[in-house]
Amino acid sequence: MILRTTAQYPNCRTIPNFGLWLGILLRLTLKTRPEPAVEKSENVREPLWVVQEGRGAAPFVFVLAGYGDAWVATGLARSLGQDHPVYGLQPPGVPAKPGSARQMAAMYIERLRGRQPHGPYFLGGYSAGAVIALEIAHQLQTQGEEVRLVALLDPLFLRYTKFELRCYLGLQRACAVVAPIFGKQRHMKILFAMFKDQGLDAHLTALAGYEPQTYNGELVYYKARLSVFGTPMLIQRWKRIAPGRLKVVRVPGDHHTFIRPPHVAGLARSLRSILQQP
Repeated sequence: MILRTTAQYPNCRTIPNFGLWLGILLRLTLKTRPEPAVEKSENVREPLWVVQEGRGAAPFVFVLAGYGDAWVATGLARSLGQDHPVYGLQPPGVPAKPGSARQMAAMYIERLRGRQPHGPYFLGGYSAGAVIALEIAHQLQTQGEEVRLVALLDPLFLRYTKFELRCYLGLQRACAVVAPIFGKQRHMKILFAMFKDQGLDAHLTALAGYEPQTYNGELVYYKARLSVFGTPMLIQRWKRIAPGRLKVVRVPGDHHTFIRPPHVAGLARSLRSILQQP
């Protein structure tokens, strides 16, 4: 979500970057399937969602970017195969506090350990959910648990500032103003649906101002070949978080299509090869 000016801001962490919006526009031009609209609701959601029960194989724990990614998780579970349990993690439906990523990760771990008390754990996070997956892995390690996989599924960023959150919320308000005029256009419906995704709101709010710690484990960065997000600079930032232990795997598609049919089959094969290791 950030187009950063490194000359003016050497630490590359303060200019609002509009990569998210560029990715949305790219998606529209590629004629990908629109996301189902996710209406804002006051209903409390269960943070752990059993996407697929499985039949005794290693579970894959998938952190959704937002509620609109529910059918994405279902498609990934089917591609992994019926033997593999898949658990989705999503915000509980109550407003998050800025910078509360660690508290949110701790809540996810509590729910996860109620279902899977001990490791080895195989984690993954899509888009903004990748950073939450990293924090979950770090906390599990500090609790003495084994984490064998943290799959970063084309992450948008590593750090997300409070200024970027304010820009995002400002764009939400702007879209609400123009919705009566442009809301019937197919492309605008997709954009407005994303802005109504309370789950994405919660994750972005929790990540605003969050500072990730160095991770003592291996990370697998799944870089969609046509994605505008996986820049060499972003990959280098992730490498500094896990020195010498980041593996980059390039997969077909862009940020939106690599995790959907038909490209999801290749992603699932790669994940399955890790899940099935003794």
